[in-house]
Parts: sequence; C-alpha cells; structure tokens
Amino acid sequence: MYCVTVWRECDFYTDVEKAALELTEYVAQVATLRVPDELYERTRQHFSEKEYVNLVFAINQIISWNRLSVSLGFFATASE
Repeated sequence: MYCVTVWRECDFYTDVEKAALELTEYVAQVATLRVPDELYERTRQHFSEKEYVNLVFAINQIISWNRLSVSLGFFATASE
C-alpha cells in the first residue's frame, strides 16, 4: 500500500495493475481530467468490456466511500 502513490516509479506492478492505477487517477479527477481515449484503449487491452465496467464501478465506489468518510469526519489513524 505504501507504494501505490508512486506506482509509476515501482517496477513490481504489472502492466494490468499500472493500467488500473492510471485509470483510477483519471476517474478520481474526472471533473478536471477526462479519461483520454489512449488510456481507455490501453486499459481495454487488459480488461474485457465487462471487467472494465466493473473496474470503473469499483473505483467509483471506493472514491465515494473516501468522500463520505472525509465529509463525516472519519479519518484513518496509524495504529501502533
């Protein structure tokens, strides 16, 4: 989990994982960034149409949970 924010610099993520992570970045900022056609095509090389739709729904669900948590004042704390 610590490396997910620097996934571009890590060599242990697969091409499938990298496509999903890049798509996640664009979906998270869809208000200001749209998913480029090139990224859509590259991601679809790794995911069927059904898998792509499921991935986009999963990304949006997690983003929604995060926004709800922040809006309600719930923040993760480091456990000791």
